[in-house]
Amino acid sequence: MVSSFGSETDTHEMILMALADHKHVYLPKVVNKQKMDFYEIQTLDDMIDQNAFGIKEPKESCIKVKAEDIELMILPGLCFDLKGNRLGYGGGYYDRYLQGKMIYKIGICFDEQILNEELETDEYDIQMDEVITDKRQLAAGGKMIEEVRYLVAELLKDEQSGHGMDHIERVLNLSLKFCEKEKAHKEITALIALLHDVDDYKLFGIEGAQELNHAKRIMKEVQIDSEIQQQVLEALSCIGYSKALKGIRPKTIEGRIVSDADMCDAIGATGILRAYTYSMKKGKPFFNKDVFPIENLNADTYIQRCSESSCNHFFEKLLKLKGMMMTEAGKKEAKHRHEIMVSFLYHYFEEENVPEWREYLDNYLKLKI
Repeated sequence: MVSSFGSETDTHEMILMALADHKHVYLPKVVNKQKMDFYEIQTLDDMIDQNAFGIKEPKESCIKVKAEDIELMILPGLCFDLKGNRLGYGGGYYDRYLQGKMIYKIGICFDEQILNEELETDEYDIQMDEVITDKRQLAAGGKMIEEVRYLVAELLKDEQSGHGMDHIERVLNLSLKFCEKEKAHKEITALIALLHDVDDYKLFGIEGAQELNHAKRIMKEVQIDSEIQQQVLEALSCIGYSKALKGIRPKTIEGRIVSDADMCDAIGATGILRAYTYSMKKGKPFFNKDVFPIENLNADTYIQRCSESSCNHFFEKLLKLKGMMMTEAGKKEAKHRHEIMVSFLYHYFEEENVPEWREYLDNYLKLKI
């Protein structure tokens, strides 16, 4: 709970009701110009009159609580936009406190404090999961993303070939990391990341990949704005290695970010494990020293066949991905992950005592530089 101030919606009655219902109520206390902590109060008497900002705070004698103990935070504000962005008094305390924490955030205000135009934000601003006014409840960006995540998880719950929800979550997290560096739209980036494999041809066939029916159904069910739906679908239709082989690449920065994140998750330490998992599912070995790769596969051949081994897959696809990045953030991440794979392969071929494969890797890398 946050104690209200100035023209913000009054939270004092809400605090009294929560205490009367024997709920845990935590209020913030400013530590310095950059930091605040939360303390549990038992009664309103546990709040001192005012701090330097004129806001009531818990007494020093109250018990300090950890962020992981806070499940829900109710935040008044001067105004909110339809995406759940909040404008406070400019101190940035809540944005700093909430960074990286799994706390459900509800913004509260009067309906006239909802702006139709989007507030200007930066990478550190925290978006509400929903906003409640005296007249309506708005599903803000965070809540919408969670609803999409749930539906994607339901669709992919039985997927075990390396394209399941664990992969989706990694691509989402990496996409949001790239998003901050590339100054892209977080909500659209998150939607593309969550939906990028729900119509994958390896899971749902070629026709499903072309029609994007699962992505369309999920966005319609969550009632995502039609303009945003179109942007997401356009990006989804351009993401994937086989499409890249045809020269089809995303045009928007959000699509490029997710494309890079998706390809990055195919390489590095995680990529090695994913390659092995997929080969096992297809009944292929990790390594067959007698069968060398087919290096220059076109899109149609790539779609129709499975590499004869995980090691072949490195040469037929994975070692090529570093050169296919479209963003600066992606290039930096891919370079690091590429080096992990190369080091692994050299060590693996040495342990397998196959000098012909080490020589093959040498020559392959010389041609790709």
